[in-house]
Amino acid sequence: MWITHNHGSYRTFSDVRYYTCNKRKSYIDWVNTVVDQHLGGIKSLRVCFFLLHEHRIHVDKWIKFAMTSKSLERLELDFSVLAGSITNHYSFFHELFSANFVGFKSLKVIYLKSVSVNGKDVEYFLSNTPLLERLAVHDSPGLVRLTVSGQSLALKYLAIMGCWKLKSVEICDLNIVSLYFLGRIKASNFILRHVPLLVELFVSFCFCSSNFKRLFSCCLSQIEVLRMTDYFRLKKNFYRIYPVLLNVKQLHLRLFCDEFSVDGRLGSLRFIIEAFPNLEKLVLHAPYYLPPKKEDFTLRYEKVPKCPHYRLKEVEILEYSSKYGDIDRVLY
Repeated sequence: MWITHNHGSYRTFSDVRYYTCNKRKSYIDWVNTVVDQHLGGIKSLRVCFFLLHEHRIHVDKWIKFAMTSKSLERLELDFSVLAGSITNHYSFFHELFSANFVGFKSLKVIYLKSVSVNGKDVEYFLSNTPLLERLAVHDSPGLVRLTVSGQSLALKYLAIMGCWKLKSVEICDLNIVSLYFLGRIKASNFILRHVPLLVELFVSFCFCSSNFKRLFSCCLSQIEVLRMTDYFRLKKNFYRIYPVLLNVKQLHLRLFCDEFSVDGRLGSLRFIIEAFPNLEKLVLHAPYYLPPKKEDFTLRYEKVPKCPHYRLKEVEILEYSSKYGDIDRVLY
């Protein structure tokens, strides 16, 4: 069962909000009708619409309906808006849902976006869903402390994104293979240990207040796929202590530039070339942001390092702009 609605094509956020607010009642009525008339089980419930806490009676009903299905494998709630922010999120209180619901026993995927959950809710999901392999929480204001642990868990993929009130994270004794983390947190409050199967890591430097090496020291040597955002760290010469990662085969790198940088962040790229000698695939996001007064410029960068990558098979450059020196990056 896929309960979605196309927002159409609108020019401004106000257009989208006007449309969703005017269509919300008909959307809710439509979903209620489908739920009331449906017979038999379902494998997936995906609700995607701009819904708030004031609509909790309806949302609770839909979730309870899904949880009565013995074949339920996927629960996805996406209540985000296309632009702007939400202040009155729908709150998923696990106390409302009995662990006796058969749907919990078969769930493999939980995806929550713009849904408020807390650490206890997450622990409840994990302890009552023995088959859960994928858990993603995006934009949850209620998530302040998160603890995920236990080798008995089936969890393989964990994603925590845009939970800006998150103050502490502890992930340990897990057999996860992929971790996606985007948030603001100090290294002293981020604990990651005993994750022997972790091979794919996404981390955003621009929101991590401590250096990459300390945050993920327990698993760096085993990472094969690394997706990262490199923000103004190089101004503080953090790159000089960045470890050489021999196992990384795929690197997805986003470089950030500003009006004070005249090398197109090629200094960053130079460092990356030296840090990942066994790359097979490089995906480079290389935007260049300049104020109007500096539209005409010439990139200045250091000599290309002698660090051949004999295993490199594929290079993909995204956000290409011939105006801002990307030809120089390609040649580099």
